[in-house]
Amino acid sequence: MVKTRLAASLGADDTLLLYRAFLADTAWKLSLVAGAQKVAALAYDGDAAGLPADPLGRDPFAGFLVQPQTGSDFGARLGSTLQRALELQAGSVVLVGADTPEIEGADIEDAFRVLEQRDVVLGPADDGGYYLVGMNRFAPALFQGIAWSTSVVLEQSLAAARRAGLSAGLVARRPDVDVMDDLVALQLRRKAERAAGRPSPCPATDAWLDGRIDGQLGPPVLRRTT
Repeated sequence: MVKTRLAASLGADDTLLLYRAFLADTAWKLSLVAGAQKVAALAYDGDAAGLPADPLGRDPFAGFLVQPQTGSDFGARLGSTLQRALELQAGSVVLVGADTPEIEGADIEDAFRVLEQRDVVLGPADDGGYYLVGMNRFAPALFQGIAWSTSVVLEQSLAAARRAGLSAGLVARRPDVDVMDDLVALQLRRKAERAAGRPSPCPATDAWLDGRIDGQLGPPVLRRTT
């Protein structure tokens, strides 16, 4: 039960493989951030044996503190995850979603640098939302009254920060993947990047696009819907 809008076209099984690739690639980049405690908030029952596997055989959560997600909606899950992380240790916390497989380690490093001067940092997504949020102290106002999963999430979140008297900064804009057109665009970008010989920020995602993950029957056939 992940990425339901993609699953309508890909089917539940292949969508789950794709999401595990996204999650593994994101965890891999977080694991490279020096000097930070890594925490994974996942929708699972607390059984370590049930953690998602990396389709490339890496251990995506090595060194992570893994916790079940809590919260009745998306905003509540974001807020509760940040609040618990801030309670674990003093300092800044940066939360990254798993829908942006092309995120770079530099984006995360930049977010911590922004928090040296600002109360809140956001990573804008191309669809008007954000793929990254960070703060130095918990501010529940940032997750209240937001029209989640719409094109005004970033705008409303910045307005909420202003109303709460919080200074906010941004890091690089990145595309996230929610619907089939996003996935087709990702496939085209990855082909261009690989043809240019650039190092991959998302090797597990590349493997899914190539049809190289166990359980796939071959490369997926992706078509725009608009």
